[in-house]
Amino acid sequence: MILEGRVHLPFEYAAGVAASRFLTALRDECKILGARCLSCRFVWVPLSSFCPRCGRDSKDILEIAPVGTLRSWTVIHEQGVHRPFPPPITYGLIQLDGAHSSMVHRILCPEEHVKTGMRVRAKFSEKRVGSILDIEGFEPVREANG
Repeated sequence: MILEGRVHLPFEYAAGVAASRFLTALRDECKILGARCLSCRFVWVPLSSFCPRCGRDSKDILEIAPVGTLRSWTVIHEQGVHRPFPPPITYGLIQLDGAHSSMVHRILCPEEHVKTGMRVRAKFSEKRVGSILDIEGFEPVREANG
């Protein structure tokens, strides 16, 4: 026997101390926070409560540059239930200047202009609410000589 139906599971998510500090800095100051491990010196973004490399919780909180390098990317062409933007959506793996780790976010230019290795800059949303989407996405950096 198969029963079909829906289950409604309302929940609230607690970001925790580190992620709350990261999201508050995005919302209130348009700043991206990361951390440097005091043990292994690894710099990661976004800010979290422990080093993703060695697992230690000792850290030095840093403001990370809003510019970086696109390391990899993909395009989503299908609509999804939990996707906040209509397709096509280009997502990139962005290594911000000064960080060893990378973060995933939306790339704000047509797919035909996206290139691995291109320089990008965070574009902050005009209305910010304390979400990763307070960064609207990353747009290409216009080179001064080109």
